[in-house]
This record gives sequence, C-alpha cells and structure tokens, in this order.
Amino acid sequence: MVGATTDGADDAGRWFDRIRAVATPTELYALLFALPKGADLHIHLSGCGRPDDWYTLATTLRPGAHEVRVTDCPDGHARGTVVTVPAATVAALPACCRAGHRPLAELSDAERERWDGMLTVGEDEPDSFFDRVTPQLKHLRKEPELLLGVLAATLDRAAAEHVDHLEFQTGPFGYVGADGPVPPDEMAARYRAVLSGDRATASGVTARLLINVSRTAEDVEDRLRLSFEMADRHRDLWTGLHLSGREDQARRSLDELAGTYWELHRRYPELGVAVHAGEGFGAAYQVRPATLLPVSRIGHGLALVEDEETMTALAAAGVAVECSLISNVRLGRIDGYGAHPLRRFIEAGLRPCLSTDNPGAWGSQLTDEFYVATRHLDLSWKQVTALARNSVDASFAPPAVRERLRRRLDDGLSRFAAEVLNPGWRTALARHTPVMSPFARRHLL
Repeated sequence: MVGATTDGADDAGRWFDRIRAVATPTELYALLFALPKGADLHIHLSGCGRPDDWYTLATTLRPGAHEVRVTDCPDGHARGTVVTVPAATVAALPACCRAGHRPLAELSDAERERWDGMLTVGEDEPDSFFDRVTPQLKHLRKEPELLLGVLAATLDRAAAEHVDHLEFQTGPFGYVGADGPVPPDEMAARYRAVLSGDRATASGVTARLLINVSRTAEDVEDRLRLSFEMADRHRDLWTGLHLSGREDQARRSLDELAGTYWELHRRYPELGVAVHAGEGFGAAYQVRPATLLPVSRIGHGLALVEDEETMTALAAAGVAVECSLISNVRLGRIDGYGAHPLRRFIEAGLRPCLSTDNPGAWGSQLTDEFYVATRHLDLSWKQVTALARNSVDASFAPPAVRERLRRRLDDGLSRFAAEVLNPGWRTALARHTPVMSPFARRHLL
C-alpha cells in the first residue's frame, strides 16, 4: 500500500512537471486555480477590499455618509484630491472647503477611476501603499458595516478558488459605526454574527482572527496586554496575535518587548504568536530578535537569507514563514518574483506557506501567489503541495479544526491529482472555470 501511494505521488509529480513545461499561462493559471490550496494565514482584513468592494458597500450600506474631495480648497484649508471623508466632517468645514467635495455615489467616471486608483498599488509605486492606499482607507476600514462586508466577500472569493481556511489580521478596537463608536465586545459580536451566518456557512470556508498590534504605537506594550486579554475572552474568534507595522518605524525593539511577550504567553499559552519580521533588508529588518519571543510564525522573513544561523534555528523549531511574493515585489522589497527566497526557505527545512497580505491593494488572490511561485521558482508538485499542507499545519485554528482541514486538504489533493495530473489534463481543466483576479488579468496572463 505504501509503495502504491509513493508510485501515485511520483506519477502525479511527473505529470505536474510535464504540464508546467507545456501549458500556456492561461492553462497553468487554470490548473493552480483548481488546486486545493489549504489556508491563507497572513491576510489583513482591511487590505482585502478591492475598490469595487469599498465603493459598493459604502454607497449601498451607508448611502450619503461619504464625500470625496475632488478639488483643493482655494484658501488652502484642505488639500489632496480624491480623498474620502465622512460627510459629517465635510459639513463642519468652512464653505470654501465644502464646495470642493462631492458625494461618493456622484463621482464622474473620471473621478471614480482616480478614486479606484487611490486604493490600488500600481507597478513601480512601492511607496503608494503607505502614502496613498492607507490614508484613503483611514475612515472606510473603521466602519464595521463596510469591513464586515469585505469579510463576507473575501470568504466567497476564497471558496471559489479552493481555499479552505483564512486567518484575518483584524482587531476589535477603534471602530465607528452609523450610530457612533462601537465597543470592542460589541465588535466581537458583529464578527461572530458574520462568521456564523448563512453566507459564511454556505462558503464552506472556516476563518479565525488575529489581533494585529502595531509596533509603531507609542503604547505598544499596553496594546499587547489589552489584545491578549481580549483575544482570550473571545477565543472562538481570536486565536492569536500578529505584531505588524513598519519595522523601520518601530517604537520598541523586539528585544525590549520580549519580557512582555513571555509574561503574556505564560498567562495565555494557547494563543498563537506571529510577528512581521524581516520584511526587507538592512539593519531595521532583522528576524533574529523574533527568536526571543514565543513565536510560531514569521510574516515575510525575507532577511533570513542574510542570517543562516537564524534560518537554521527557526527550521529546527518548526517555525512557519508566511511568504507573500506579490506584496514583496509590489512594495519594492525584492526585485522580481525570481528573487524571492521561497526556494531557499524550502531547501533550508523551513515551513513556508503562501499568503496574500493585502490582496485588495494588488487585486490579487491566493492562486496568483501559487502561480508566480510555480512559474518563476520552478517548484515541483511535492513542493507546491507542501506549501498548502504547511499552511494548514501552521494554522492557529483549534486542533480539531486543524485536523479536519488537513483531512479535507489531503482528500482534495488526491482527487485533484487523479482528475487532472494525467494525459487528459486539458480535458479535465476544461471542466473548471477559473475566476481571474484583476491582478492576473493585468499582469500574469
């Protein structure tokens, strides 16, 4: 029986290599779209919304609540066009400023195109995510009605591309709804209602949340304490924390935060710990300090290729690395997909998995990550399926959920190999209709 299983895997691997060698870009994309992909473990919920998502949700769920500055104030009070502002804020502005605003639903086609562009990172715009997209989302992402709409839409898209589990980085703090500020426990109830609702259930996709704490906050240690306590109180939703934010703007180093992390880990041992680390190169982007924390996952980890000792230590400890090739290229961290160290991570014995990071800003989906990794890094069937399995095994989902996800993934991969990885692969793929992401249409196919 073992020999038969091995022979089957070898045969699937040979056919995968043959298909990859002769398939057109569209055929390879269809192949990887149909592939069961496991989980996306590094995905910022506020970064999941595409421009169409935000526009539709804002104009239907909160009609009249948003205005857009289409011209600068002639007296210099407000500058920067195509900026989304709450209508209540606009009403309080001087008359000279109010005149330059227009309701979101009333933008002209040209203005709408510019508005969409403010939520998208284009080619050769590495600074635009922080300088343009993040400010544009300042108010939109803090409105529960809109953010939860993005959550539901993301679950639907994941189901369509055969992703079984998502772990969103999103917290319960600082939201302002139509009736005013939303207390954290009420926000937890709203997340729970969406994730247990009919639409989420119908998707078949499971989801858990991670509270993301920004290292750039002056009170980062207080936020860690509050976030651990909040996550523990709502363990059915939040299964861990992710330290995020730009490493080159950190208020406290990981060395300085280590004591707080270990104190909280001892108090809440079942909550997972993940850290953005090494999302770039140079003195500010080091992964080694993360080893001082009770960490199970590293976000990005590019700088590991400059620190063989830390890479070896993380591999021995079974730490997973959340790799987001498209994000790393779009933000100018690496010069092309072929420069990503994913293959080096695999060879070093690390547990890498593929993630989308902020897919709304690039217009991408997890299929795109598998596509660029397979095409530009020449990955084998064994390596591709290991990426999917790593994502499930490294999940912070409860053990019973993780075990169920692993069985579902293994069964799905077996069925996929039997159906597609054989001489009739083109006929088999014709039975699958891939949904092309905006990113794939513009940049891959």
